[in-house]
Amino acid sequence: EEVSIQTVQDSVEAVGTLLANESVTITSRVSDIVTVVHFEDGDVVEAGDILVELTNQEQSAQLAEARANLTDARLQLERLERLGSNVASASQIDQARARYDASEARLNAIIARMDERLIRAPFSGMLGFRQISPGSLVSPQTPITTLDDIETLRLEFNIPETAFGALQTGDRIVALSAAYPGKTFNGEVISVSPRIDPVTRSVSVRAAIPNPNLELRPGMLMTLSLIASEREALVISEAAVLQKNGRSLVYVANADMQVFERDIVIQQRRRGTVEVASGLQPGERIVVDGIMGVRNGAKVREISDQSDSQNQDWGG
Repeated sequence: EEVSIQTVQDSVEAVGTLLANESVTITSRVSDIVTVVHFEDGDVVEAGDILVELTNQEQSAQLAEARANLTDARLQLERLERLGSNVASASQIDQARARYDASEARLNAIIARMDERLIRAPFSGMLGFRQISPGSLVSPQTPITTLDDIETLRLEFNIPETAFGALQTGDRIVALSAAYPGKTFNGEVISVSPRIDPVTRSVSVRAAIPNPNLELRPGMLMTLSLIASEREALVISEAAVLQKNGRSLVYVANADMQVFERDIVIQQRRRGTVEVASGLQPGERIVVDGIMGVRNGAKVREISDQSDSQNQDWGG
């Protein structure tokens, strides 16, 4: 085969658990009776959507009263301001303005209390099981449902201390889930714990994985490869390397298909391949099959299929 430059990756294998990007249990801020439920199990909602309405007859009556009082206060203030200082004193105008401001503040307070009886989604996401029904009495301790933002998921995992030095935010990860055999999910490291566990000698890492199709769910177990670095390197087949008297060597073929030993320096061994630090140049041809039967200076020929390999003739 021909020696070539390839992209190699330094990776760390790990196992992690998926978490929602945001997660909350929906509850009420007040104690009251449920009148309307606007969602079903598993609905996808947007931030601000109304999920539950609580009883608000008393607040509705107070709201009507507050609006009437505000209108009356505004009319009195406008009347005094039109009459001017010749009829109305400055203190009377100030008192009318104070009554108007107080009426407006009371109206806003009632509107705020009414809004407490509309339970809304705090962010966009997927709802869990509905745990209340119309007519239920709810309080701040009553769970109504759960809400998870799963368009982006967080994958939390640990890596050994030895890999910490090459780790940085933005590193790429490739993850697999048993629920989707053969499918890969890509993400990137978003944060690294500032502490290393003194017992396990590992560091916690958090990565973000986009989940636009909502295939993944919080709680899933994922196996992953953390790509700590990528670089261009000279890579050859591991089968081409022969160990002899503490040396690592390959057989390099010249233009006449005659092969000669060449010492190489191995940078790193990988699964089925070897990264070569020195000793070879891109484009050179090396022996990868039948290397144990080759001798220095032998003549070889390239084979193209299995039948040809069975009839190959190694020169001495």
